[in-house]
Amino acid sequence: MYTFVAQLLGIFGLGCNVISYQQKKKVMLILCQLFGGLFFSIHFFMLGDYIGSMLNAIALVRAIVFAKVIKTKRAERVWMWAFLVLCAATYPLTFTVFGVEASPFTLALKTLPVIAMCVGTVSFTMENAGKMRFLSLFNSPLWLINNIVELSWGGILCEAFSLISIFVGILRHDIKKKK
Repeated sequence: MYTFVAQLLGIFGLGCNVISYQQKKKVMLILCQLFGGLFFSIHFFMLGDYIGSMLNAIALVRAIVFAKVIKTKRAERVWMWAFLVLCAATYPLTFTVFGVEASPFTLALKTLPVIAMCVGTVSFTMENAGKMRFLSLFNSPLWLINNIVELSWGGILCEAFSLISIFVGILRHDIKKKK
């Protein structure tokens, strides 16, 4: 039952994230991802993927800050760097506080979601949703690899559907708009 609930929460996170890429406005895109981050944070914690859990908790706070708190470009840059530092800090915490074995495979694997979150954080400083969608093309494959190894069905489906949704969003809002 525990694993079923964990996977179900991942499915809820999937729904929020896929819907986010279809939003026209940056604030709505970020708010949808906020709820995705909440569901995935709990999901990954329940699966024992602590770096995934911490990064999604950071994503939740990041979404709130970027959607509601930031009012100037300078503040946006300060928050961006703060979140980049937090994301980077999850890497050593995974191996020290949570006691994950530091094998060469695990050390390499756990860099992927950190890189994805850093790229995602930078994307939040982009002026429009189109640029955010473009940068998101780099995030999903990195998370997908982590999710496959961690057997996160919601995460695997999320990244597969997110890639499709990103491409559809780019076609609908970015390429079609230019024509």
